[in-house]
Amino acid sequence: MPWLAGCGGGSGRYTGTDLIVTGSGTSGVLYGGDTAEFVMTVRNGGDYDANDITITNLIGNQMAVTSMTCTASGGASCPTPVSVVTTVPFLPAGGKLSFQVNALLAQGANGLLSNTMSASFTNENNRGDNSATATVTASGNNLSVTGTAPAGPLVEPSASFTMVVTNSGPGDAQNVTITNALTENLTLAAPIECVPAGGAYAPVLQSDGSLISALIPVDATLTCTIATTVAIGTNGLVGTTMTVSALGDGRPADNTATALVQATLFNNVAIRANPADGTVPSGGSTTFTFVIVNNGPAQAQDVSIVNALGPNLTLAGAIDCVPAGGAAAPVMQPDGSLLSSSIPSSGTLTCNVPVTVATGITGRVSSTMTVAAAADQHSGDNSATASIVAVRP
Repeated sequence: MPWLAGCGGGSGRYTGTDLIVTGSGTSGVLYGGDTAEFVMTVRNGGDYDANDITITNLIGNQMAVTSMTCTASGGASCPTPVSVVTTVPFLPAGGKLSFQVNALLAQGANGLLSNTMSASFTNENNRGDNSATATVTASGNNLSVTGTAPAGPLVEPSASFTMVVTNSGPGDAQNVTITNALTENLTLAAPIECVPAGGAYAPVLQSDGSLISALIPVDATLTCTIATTVAIGTNGLVGTTMTVSALGDGRPADNTATALVQATLFNNVAIRANPADGTVPSGGSTTFTFVIVNNGPAQAQDVSIVNALGPNLTLAGAIDCVPAGGAAAPVMQPDGSLLSSSIPSSGTLTCNVPVTVATGITGRVSSTMTVAAAADQHSGDNSATASIVAVRP
């Protein structure tokens, strides 16, 4: 009787049961901290019902399961609870269980990550399709930044800092955001320039002032030069802080670096009067000499020189200032003062003031010269008086 072979007795009635497992994972590239979503299905594709099925879900390295949920169709019912090892009491022919497995990617996860689900049934007709593996692609990188400041202390109003961005992998870094913040008393002297190496893409300036590099491959670098202007009068640490970020960076602790240098952009412009020799006859002429010196440490800029004659004196000619040590010769201003554009540290101006004493005047006559410069922190030595005694001819 041929029909007995089809029905059979005992376990023979399950010979037409075929459990089929399939799976799929999130498409695209994922990064550390992202959640991968796997959809795994167990379907009874045979002609007979199945009982007491064991379903096992194995998550791969660099991931941790955060949740598993089930939906049923074709007359099937979801087991309760659902876990990485689940027993299904009954799965009818044509029934299907769909499991969504959510898994958190570890920081720095990289490569092809997998989730495998298997279904085990004692009287399985075809065990070749009882397991399926779904994969997702992860990209992990390790961006870091280091900084170098110029040698200090700074005495000139410029400073150039070098910041190096590196990706030590294991994966490429994409759409890397670079931000830079200057300390007080610093301003950019030019746009930040980043030189790529090792296949890195040169960053592009964004509307918010940040920079974005489309790609920094493993072991590639960006060497960024930050040219700055230091405010005159600065006395203290100045510097820059650079921060980098990208999806998939497994170690954000090294994403920020600060480079600092001491700036001493103050000066000490002082003036002294050379003593006049002897006496001057009433109605006669003499010359007062003043020496202006910058005792540093920084260059003095826009040094103003004002000379005030005492009573009974008139200028006998133009005031002549002889520069030395790199000082700029002063230029006469409309208000009668003199202006030297710069006096370096240890630079000097020797100013000669020719004067004529009014006729009939006797006694001491004098001239006072005063200097002023931005960032001069010692104003007590900015004025000097030269004098001489006028006598009857």
